[in-house]
Amino acid sequence: MEGPGPTILYVNPAYERMTGRSLAELVGRSPRIVQGPGTDAGVRARMRRALSEGQEFRGENVNYRRDGTPYRVEIYVTPIRDAHGVVTNFVSVERDISERHALEEQLASACRLESLGQLAGGIAHDINNLLAVILNYARFAAHEAGDSAVGRDIGEVVTAAERAATLTRQILTFSRREVVQAKVIDFNSIVQAMKSMLMGALGENIELRVDLDPAGAFVLLDGGHVEQVLMNLALNARDAMPTGGTLTIETSHAEFGEQRSARHADLRPGRYVRLRVRDTGAGMPADVLARAFDPFFTTKARGVGTGLGLSIVHGIVRSSAGSVELISRQTEPGRGTIVEIHWPAADTVAAAPTALTSSRPVDTAASRGSETVLVIEDDPGVLRVAERILVGAGYRALLAATPDEALALAHGDASIELLLSDVLMPLRPGPELAAEIVALRPGLRVLLMSGLPDGEVAGAGVRDLGAGMIHKPFTDETLLRSVRAVLDA
Repeated sequence: MEGPGPTILYVNPAYERMTGRSLAELVGRSPRIVQGPGTDAGVRARMRRALSEGQEFRGENVNYRRDGTPYRVEIYVTPIRDAHGVVTNFVSVERDISERHALEEQLASACRLESLGQLAGGIAHDINNLLAVILNYARFAAHEAGDSAVGRDIGEVVTAAERAATLTRQILTFSRREVVQAKVIDFNSIVQAMKSMLMGALGENIELRVDLDPAGAFVLLDGGHVEQVLMNLALNARDAMPTGGTLTIETSHAEFGEQRSARHADLRPGRYVRLRVRDTGAGMPADVLARAFDPFFTTKARGVGTGLGLSIVHGIVRSSAGSVELISRQTEPGRGTIVEIHWPAADTVAAAPTALTSSRPVDTAASRGSETVLVIEDDPGVLRVAERILVGAGYRALLAATPDEALALAHGDASIELLLSDVLMPLRPGPELAAEIVALRPGLRVLLMSGLPDGEVAGAGVRDLGAGMIHKPFTDETLLRSVRAVLDA
């Protein structure tokens, strides 16, 4: 480059291949021929300043190939001086770092989501303690009030608490700390089973098309998680097509070897089931696309959405060794957004399709008893709720808020038949304390309760204790049923 207005004197064949432009097309032109709307003006200004001062320049920017495709480039420009030290030309060495940049962005996004997931999981545990108290006292009051105006008002409180409990389960799903019951399922069967439900959620102005791989799509997943993924993606697509459109759900297969593209660099070599969900909405701009998986990020009006839909999908997919990618090109009308998910293909065939089921009502009369239960819980609200539920069902309840209180009661009362203990205790983990008490009283039955899933406490000796597990927030029905099941086992 030379003169007040830099022009290109020569490019090598590698530069021709990188830009898609020939030597004849580039010589005599300004270097700005490869720049475009995504090129950072600040970087250009710093480069011009460095060159005007005869200094070297190093930096990164976005350039464009002849067909308009952007690519990330690393630039190193150095001056060439004559025998008198006067700058006569510049040599620019440029390297396409698009793949490296994509990998760096994936890593940064994964780290950000992981830290947010840990925070969300901890908050969800504390909220579950509060909800256990709110939900149960509201149920007590609703039972006393009966079918009155007050009873109906309290019923609304119960409903709101149950919705909050559902939200915490979604947060735990996002943070990859939800209970997972994985088994081999045919993804196609779940799509077919959910078609009517999805069509109802989409509304009459959106057409649902399904194109499923005839060979089946067998994966090792939690059936409930699959339903969550499909429903969240459908609702997200519905909101992107307010005036109507088409939602297409496709399944197919893919195989990746050792050499994989930047898009799939996080996948291990092997066979995968591909789920592609495509809408014909307006698509997402680049800034929205970059944050789409962030929890609580939403472009919807206040109160319309939680911003958890896509983050939950991301958490579910990543926790099952899969990958999820958003593809959106706003410049192509009707293209909308594509969500592409890859899950490892299962080696065996599912015995039967997974069906959508609902829990049966609990027979509370069959859950009553007269045994003595030692309850260990550091949260005083949860401790009082557990006592009221147990005593109301005929049990004798001994209460301990600390490990020392629990050990003293265990030493002094030989009638204890069941230990009901929280998992997360401030002075000593619940499973560890339970093991010590069981050593004092061999044969003692153990039921643990936690706002976290089984997998979080499995390493603390739960299996060695043969303990049962109940998750917060529980209701009187679920607690009594669990207590009776452990005592009768």
